[in-house]
Amino acid sequence: MSEDHSRSTDVDRALLELCDLTSDFIGVIDADGGLLYLNPAAHEFCGLPAGEELRTHSVFELYVEGD
Repeated sequence: MSEDHSRSTDVDRALLELCDLTSDFIGVIDADGGLLYLNPAAHEFCGLPAGEELRTHSVFELYVEGD
């Protein structure tokens, strides 16, 4: 593994840890609205259990009209 790749992996790991520790909602969706990542705060906010398979859900399920 190259030094640049190793450093990139370390940065990715650090950013993921930061996302997991914050109390702010952080999520990543694909172009179709499919959920790719929710941090623990987002899981709690959305009422999705930790470890739930996200790819079976859509961001559009989480939106309630009138909010």
